[in-house]
Amino acid sequence: MKIKTQSTWLLAIAFTAISSISAQAVVQLAINGDFETGDATGWASFPTANSTFVVEGPGASGSFAGTVSNLAQGSSAVIKQSNLGVGLLTPGQSITITFDFLENSGPGGVVFAELFSEIAGGGVSKSELLGGAPLFGGSTFSPRSFTTTLGPNVTGGVTFQFAFATGAFAGSTAGGRVDNVSITVIPEPSSIALLGLGSVALLARRRR
Repeated sequence: MKIKTQSTWLLAIAFTAISSISAQAVVQLAINGDFETGDATGWASFPTANSTFVVEGPGASGSFAGTVSNLAQGSSAVIKQSNLGVGLLTPGQSITITFDFLENSGPGGVVFAELFSEIAGGGVSKSELLGGAPLFGGSTFSPRSFTTTLGPNVTGGVTFQFAFATGAFAGSTAGGRVDNVSITVIPEPSSIALLGLGSVALLARRRR
């Protein structure tokens, strides 16, 4: 009975330790994803000849959000965070992107969220249109969440961007607002498995 009680207690401690380590291992890659600095710190903008990117309020939950308006036909205005997590990422690792989105596009206008696995020195090993389609949204903020895996080479980190694309005809516009952008790396399953094996070995030694 004493051995059984000890084993149960050790299993509980091991489970708690593994859960704690797993939670702490989640890494936030996004910089100023909630725009609460009141400016575009962390974001790069690639405008068209007739587009704007401003940080203004109100946000989905805080004081600010990023607002993009593209009025140039047949073009794409982009805001992005580039080469995040260099040296922290591994090929095939899970990654989760969440954000709040409000759309303000006209005829032919669409908005995409895209993720690129970057190769150091140039090029990408994987590019992905999150959700496989335009975001589409209403006149109020709505939460979006995507979990995917990284490409076979992430030596250059990852790049995440929003592209506001218009149609190739007069009057087409693309626009919207984004807020609370979060880019997190999920702990590797292999790491959790190794911790679990270590716990089993500990229990075996104690029982002997």
